[in-house]
Amino acid sequence: MKSFCIVALAFVAACAADDTYTSDAGLSIDVLVKDKKQVKEILDCFTAKSDCSPQAAALKDDLPDALGTACSKCTPQQKRGTRLFFEAVKKYYIADFEGLQKKFDPDNKLFPALEAAIASY
Repeated sequence: MKSFCIVALAFVAACAADDTYTSDAGLSIDVLVKDKKQVKEILDCFTAKSDCSPQAAALKDDLPDALGTACSKCTPQQKRGTRLFFEAVKKYYIADFEGLQKKFDPDNKLFPALEAAIASY
């Protein structure tokens, strides 16, 4: 459950409406990104290096949509959380971040647009 809550803040969750994603706004992304182990658990789920909880798997399913729309369905808080999560992954696990990019964006067209969209959050 702890992992789900952390992932929910870091990434977008299942769509509750056609134009936004839902998230657990009660958690602190600032705490998450300082915990290298939790960052790694989330990253490994998304890159299929380890099993995902059912909740994390659902979030993983939403990642392609968030990438494809440059997080247009994300709230400002979700954009900030996504930015901070990616920054932590790059800081602690750059090779794994590159693996995440290759898995979800092999042509390197979606991540640059997403990162530009969330840069100011």
